[in-house]
Amino acid sequence: DWLPGKDLHGSFLWHARKGLNSILDAGHDFRILGFAWLHGEWDTRQTDSEVYKESLELMINNYKAELETDFPGHFEHLNTLLVEPGYPRDADASYNVLDAYVQYYFDHNDETYIVETGDLSGYYSNTHFDTESQLDIGNRIGNALQSMAPLLLLP
Repeated sequence: DWLPGKDLHGSFLWHARKGLNSILDAGHDFRILGFAWLHGEWDTRQTDSEVYKESLELMINNYKAELETDFPGHFEHLNTLLVEPGYPRDADASYNVLDAYVQYYFDHNDETYIVETGDLSGYYSNTHFDTESQLDIGNRIGNALQSMAPLLLLP
């Protein structure tokens, strides 16, 4: 759904462009610090690591390229935050594909960080976290961005 040509891809870019343009229209500037990706249901059903690998890389690279073209100079360093998928680690062996590729992407791409979720509880239908855990994930993403910010902020 998030790949180029799919509905959510275009929707994300439209909303991102609208939000970023509103900042510029108000006379402010911005620096994009990162791209966070929380895997969804489709992702957790992937059993072919190559399909998942290609899809994730295409999506991330496409979003970065399109937004860098639209807003040059605002992406000097663009980190990627990969949030671990939401499911019990003993739920199904097929989930190991996703875990393995998140680790692979982290190991092979500079400026990539993993937001850990393995200690959270409250899974619903093996892919969703409960409200408390979702709030915790949001805090973890915020903390990860803040830990990157000192290196990336304008003087």
